[in-house]
Amino acid sequence: MSISAKLAAAALAAGIIAVAAPAYAEFPGDPQPPVQHCDFTFKSLKAVDLWDDGDSDWVIFQADGRNYPGGGSSVEFFEGTVHGAAAFNYPTATATAIVRSFGLGVLLDEPFPRANVPVAPQPQLLCGSPAGTNRTLVFSNGDADYLLTYDLSLPHT
Repeated sequence: MSISAKLAAAALAAGIIAVAAPAYAEFPGDPQPPVQHCDFTFKSLKAVDLWDDGDSDWVIFQADGRNYPGGGSSVEFFEGTVHGAAAFNYPTATATAIVRSFGLGVLLDEPFPRANVPVAPQPQLLCGSPAGTNRTLVFSNGDADYLLTYDLSLPHT
């Protein structure tokens, strides 16, 4: 075989490989299984006992580090007041198999120079445990008490 024939054969082989390689790369094999996750859905928050007794509290809800209702806003509570999800701009959070919990918090929006006051240390709600609808969680710091009602799904894909 002449040198020019060998070069032509090598060029043809290289061209076939170049065309076939991208098509092969697009088919990595079996698809990965979907990642399981569970969902937290805020239902309502009730003021059981206020921080500012005889007045009102301004409250921010936190889910996984995000503030609700967001935009620097807070929601006013009087003793016994219940606010639904709409007042807080519908807080939700999703946990995956890797990050298996939700960080939740109730903060009192206090005026400058005081910082926001946590009603309790931010609890970690584990993915799917205890799952169900209309679950409750109490936030208390010895002065203010708030009752959260929420839904938590079982792990699913």
